[in-house]
Amino acid sequence: MIISELQELNDISTVSRCAGMCIAVTPGRDRTGDEYFKVCNAFSALEATKMIRILFRKPEYVFIGQRRPDDWILSSAEKRELMKFLRKKVILADSPRAVHHVPVFQKAIVLFNYERGLGYSPEEAFSMMLEADQDGYLPLNLEMPDYTALEQL
Repeated sequence: MIISELQELNDISTVSRCAGMCIAVTPGRDRTGDEYFKVCNAFSALEATKMIRILFRKPEYVFIGQRRPDDWILSSAEKRELMKFLRKKVILADSPRAVHHVPVFQKAIVLFNYERGLGYSPEEAFSMMLEADQDGYLPLNLEMPDYTALEQL
């Protein structure tokens, strides 16, 4: 998928980090159905030399403007590492007393929805999503696609 360069935002909300990968979201209000997250090849997006956008709803890359020959395409090993990382449990709280252990993929959904305007904090967005699906936002129970099926292009 290729989207217009005019739709790109510069702000990044980091979801989670591991030794060689960082997951971040940069939501736009007009991306319903085409929501994506970013994967960087470093502990921090600021240190990354490569970054790729991947749809939440299906295993497909998103390119800004025209696809370039030097765009990062994940290797088979990188795709397996991404899947392992997205399944890793992290802490997400909806109040000081209610701490939840959720996969990185779910935390990315919560932060994406919060950055799009759901709730006054990530915790409030998470609480709202626990109660019911929110119209116009990614559902908390969205099934994670098999990102090992990303095309080699």
